[in-house]
Amino acid sequence: VTSASCGGYHTLLLSSEGMMYSFGNGLSGRLGHGDTRSSDFPQEIEALRQVHVKRVYSGWAHSLCIDRDGCCYTWGNGGNGRL
Repeated sequence: VTSASCGGYHTLLLSSEGMMYSFGNGLSGRLGHGDTRSSDFPQEIEALRQVHVKRVYSGWAHSLCIDRDGCCYTWGNGGNGRL
């Protein structure tokens, strides 16, 4: 793990290979696994498997990452303009 970001009730991890993992409370889809299930252990975010992530960020109920080309990906609760 080269980087981590902690949100309100979830954590994002970034590996040296650019793979992204998440765990914690899955409410609002903030973990990025396509559902709202929670996870006690880090799970790869499969939707980003082909993306080389460089930075990870967590909000209270949302998450985002930036890839090596500068593209931004967001997910989770988009209320109040968060996403």
